[in-house]
This record gives sequence, structure tokens and C-alpha cells, in this order.
Amino acid sequence: MSNLPSRLQQGPFEPKLSARDYSANTMEALLKGIPYIGETLRQFIFGPAAERRMRRVERTLAEIGQRLEALGATSAVDSEEFVGLLEISVPKIARAVSEDTRERFRDLLLNAATLPPGSPEWRSAELAEELLSEIDAPGLAILAVLGRCPEAVQPSEGPVPNTSLVSRPVPQLVVGEFDYANPGEVQRPIGYDWPVVEEWTQRLREKRLLHFHASDARGGFVSIYLTALGQLLVRWALADASPAR
Repeated sequence: MSNLPSRLQQGPFEPKLSARDYSANTMEALLKGIPYIGETLRQFIFGPAAERRMRRVERTLAEIGQRLEALGATSAVDSEEFVGLLEISVPKIARAVSEDTRERFRDLLLNAATLPPGSPEWRSAELAEELLSEIDAPGLAILAVLGRCPEAVQPSEGPVPNTSLVSRPVPQLVVGEFDYANPGEVQRPIGYDWPVVEEWTQRLREKRLLHFHASDARGGFVSIYLTALGQLLVRWALADASPAR
């Protein structure tokens, strides 16, 4: 009698499909049946789109490895904490059409890659990931421009920062006095239309990531700066953030 397990004696092994496999197969079958646009969508979603997602992940991990090597940093990518953070982040990186989003998750992983196992700093990194997942690309662009400006941090004492988010001639962050009639050269631009920037500024304030002291009817937010929570997120999700003073 064969010593093979009974399951293998019954015939050729047939791998079982996972729930995700069934979902993908069902989706592909449904798209095939849609007239006019179905086949085009099927070919894109299960062809070039899938390849682009994998390339985003591959490029992100390669950039992390290159930066760690350039810094001569000792990585701890084999820790359970890092692998857990990576598992959560990879699907979001794959779907990140915006480079702002992909780069923020990349920098989060880069900054976490050297944390020792069991460090209490993992709680901060995990909180940053949760916040990052709730913010779309325009919000991340606003946080990035604030994070790269040394003046735009929560004041511990003294006067509030003389920084403003303005709409003219393009949405931008300015330091110092600003003349709406003569805006001058663009200082720190944000690459989205003003209504989008305005809406996300309000949303980020509701999330307690930034604060401003007044709004301007001509399109602007006066004395705008990152809160302590905003600085935490920027510290993890922006590799070139300006250190808080």
C-alpha cells in the first residue's frame, strides 16, 4: 500500500481557489458580459492596471532599500512590527494613482524600517499609518508643504506663525505679509485648484492636524500651522520634513 497521504492517493492534486480568486474571476466574467466597454475595462483592469500596481510596489520597496543603503542604516525589516505595517501599506501603495500618496506611504515605511522590535515608537508609526489612510492626495500635499516649512509648526509660546495658505496667483503657502492685489512670486505652491485646497484644509483642521486663526474671503487661511498631531504624522510620512523648532 502506498505511504502517500490518502488525499494524494485519490488523484491529481487540485489547488483550491481562495475567496479573493473567486471574486477576481467573478469580476472578470461580469466585465466580459458588459456591452461596448466591458472588454476594454477587463483588459485594462486585469492587464496594464494590475502590472502598474505591482510596479508601484516594486519601485517603492526598491527606493526604500536604496535610501537605507545610502544612509548606511541598519534595517529591522524582519521584525513582526515592520512586516505588519508593510502588509497594511502594500495594497494602498498598489492603488496609489497619486505620487503624493505613494511617496507618503514610502516615507512611512522608510522611517519605520530601522525601528527595533518592541520599541514604543511603533505605536506612533501605526497611528501615522491610520491617519495617512484617511487623507487623499490633496490633503497630503497640504501637509507636505507645511511640513517642509520651518515656520509652520504649532507655537509653544509667543506669537502665532506668520504663515498663510492663499489662493493667488495659485494655491500656495506664504511666509510673511501677503498682498492679494500684488501677490508677487509664488513661494510654496500646492498643485491643486483652490476649492480642493480649501475643502481639504477644513478637513485637516477637523482631524486636528493643522490649525489656522482666520480665513480670508478672497481665498486664504491666516496664521496656519501644523498641530502636534500633524507634526507626528509629518515626522513619519515625510522623509525631508523640517524639524520643529
